[in-house]
Amino acid sequence: MTMLDGMRRHKGWLKWSLALVCLAFVFLYVPPLMDPAPELTGGMTDVLARIGEHEVTVGEFRAIYLGQLQNYQAQSGGEITTEILRSMGIDRQLLQQVIDEYAALAEAERLGVTVSDAEVRERIVSLPSFQQNGQFVGEQAYLEMLRLQAPGTSPTQFEEDVRRGLTLERLQAAVTNWITISDDDLHEEYINRNERVRVSAISFRADDFREGLEATVEDVDALYEQSSSDYLVPEKRRLRFVILDVPALKETFTPTDADVQSYYNNNLDRYSEATTLRASHILLRTEESDLAEVQARAEALVEEARGGADFAALAQEHSDDEGTKALGGDLGLVAPGQMVPEFENAAFALEQDEISDPVSSMFGLHIIKATEKSGGTSQPLVDVHDDIVDLLKQESADARASALAEAIAAE
Repeated sequence: MTMLDGMRRHKGWLKWSLALVCLAFVFLYVPPLMDPAPELTGGMTDVLARIGEHEVTVGEFRAIYLGQLQNYQAQSGGEITTEILRSMGIDRQLLQQVIDEYAALAEAERLGVTVSDAEVRERIVSLPSFQQNGQFVGEQAYLEMLRLQAPGTSPTQFEEDVRRGLTLERLQAAVTNWITISDDDLHEEYINRNERVRVSAISFRADDFREGLEATVEDVDALYEQSSSDYLVPEKRRLRFVILDVPALKETFTPTDADVQSYYNNNLDRYSEATTLRASHILLRTEESDLAEVQARAEALVEEARGGADFAALAQEHSDDEGTKALGGDLGLVAPGQMVPEFENAAFALEQDEISDPVSSMFGLHIIKATEKSGGTSQPLVDVHDDIVDLLKQESADARASALAEAIAAE
């Protein structure tokens, strides 16, 4: 069998490979659960690139860069540094990859390529990382594994990353499936990759031929005319600038008590203690069952639990979450951002010992009980008064400095 015959037999594989080369803008980005490059400067919200309506900020790219650095360090035993990555141009490559990904996602949206919640769940439960003995490890173990990643990631973010990956896979398939590779294309590619040329060369030193040569005035003038752009003097400008003393401007403004009170009221979440919640749940899966039947079972369990039945015993008997079933459904302490949004919103809305109505998520129907709840209190205004005064003075100084700069520039 000739090399060309072998290539023809693997035509499908080559079609895929060449399609990827031709369509490099479709970058399949698999998020490594990442998290900032110290060398990147600027505010975290400064924009590095715009792709359609999406803006890639310094903060977003910094998280991706550090995540990639952590991956390299883990693989190299810590020998890879930010300096090495920058010398290799990894920062620019990563930025281009992020731009390619968002460009592909924008095209997927334009073409109507979508991925359902069920497809996201199917991909997650099939990932070897979340399986034990060929079975999904259960919701609690899944959430704990996400939390233990370095850095940790929320299920919402991880599931969105999986959705993006599936979207790009689907787009890539839609774009490349129509490509066909002819025998002539294969032959040309084979020649390009395997053709070799033997070359013999003799080199001469230009200095060996300089003796006896002279350049006339006409020669110099002609060369100057041909290469005049090589002798251009760089443009120079004389600048005047004004330095605005922001600290001095800050001391010229004193916010009123009403200003302080208004800021405190509008930003109360900044001065509130985070709510600590311990929860238990009963999970009823819905993917292979009649939804109405499962809903009826869930409502019956809610009624039974609210009627005084032992919630832990109900979870041990009825829950489909193998990770928490033996624990009576106990999820431990639940932090904001740790659970899927539907579960989190319902759980944190409960009072201690309260039991929720059935809550639907990508995992099925949940019945949630808040077993312990504390926190959620706010610092008194008197304790944060001085901090708010300083913040308002700084905001005023920044705004006045910006206005002065614009006024001076307009003169």
